[in-house]
Amino acid sequence: MTKQLSDRVAIVTGASNGIGRGIAEALAAAGAKTALAARRTEMLEDVASGIRDAGGTALPLTTDVTREDQVVRLFKTTYETWGRVDVLVNLGRLRVGGGQR
Repeated sequence: MTKQLSDRVAIVTGASNGIGRGIAEALAAAGAKTALAARRTEMLEDVASGIRDAGGTALPLTTDVTREDQVVRLFKTTYETWGRVDVLVNLGRLRVGGGQR
């Protein structure tokens, strides 16, 4: 497979499972350095491990997207690690009526 996204940096929120995980894995397989964000640390570490085992680059960052300070940290850490952000996939979810799911 051609690494069409080599030299690109992606952030994926909601990356611990489901569509977010699938998108993160696909971006990494295409060569993107991928920052993984979600609330569940253990699941994020599992996704990151799978990406690394497949030869990709992943940075798991436990993040609650309802907390501005954590979102700022996500972008700051990603930028400090790789010097740029090219792609943002925002799949972090909130429930209608408040609270995160």
